[in-house]
Amino acid sequence: MTFSRSIEPIVALEHSITRMAVATEAEAEKQSGDNRTMGRKYTVPYGLYRASGFVSAHLANQTGFSEEDLNLFWDSLLNMFEHDRSAARGMMATRGLYVFEHSTALGNAPAYALFDRITIERAARGDQKAFRALYEHYAPFVWRVVYRSAGGDRDVVEEIVQETFVRIHLSLRKFAAESSLGTWIFRIAFNSSRSFWASEVIWYGF
Repeated sequence: MTFSRSIEPIVALEHSITRMAVATEAEAEKQSGDNRTMGRKYTVPYGLYRASGFVSAHLANQTGFSEEDLNLFWDSLLNMFEHDRSAARGMMATRGLYVFEHSTALGNAPAYALFDRITIERAARGDQKAFRALYEHYAPFVWRVVYRSAGGDRDVVEEIVQETFVRIHLSLRKFAAESSLGTWIFRIAFNSSRSFWASEVIWYGF
């Protein structure tokens, strides 16, 4: 399992807390009868985090990790907060579990390509946050692709980049994952740049 990261920026709230009770006899002796404890606690009103996990078929074969164990693992991920509530966790819950199963021990596709498909699927359904995440991740890459063809003209680069992401948005449902997402976006950026300069040549030809 990887460390989870928030999909969107979070806002942490700070709270001052005064505890009017002691938890142990040692704590009571240390405070000499004064049972007040001052402290601070930070909470996140809302946050959506994403973590990635991997199961190695070869290690599973070596250790005897079975299909039953795997199903138990899925069940524990889905319900891990249901039986361990606390004031700090509040209403935390697993909101989604996406499982990719390969037909061979070596896998049918690299992990990054599979995870990209989740983002693409969300963006294709009209999820603006997913498309914005896609844009923020690939915009620098698209900028570099078209920069050289634009001869360093920033206005031209911005126009081609904008056109590229318009085409990406309109073509998301056509992405078949036959190539990596980066390769697919590179082709669209390259074609957008070529189309731009082709139109410029036609314009100046009159």
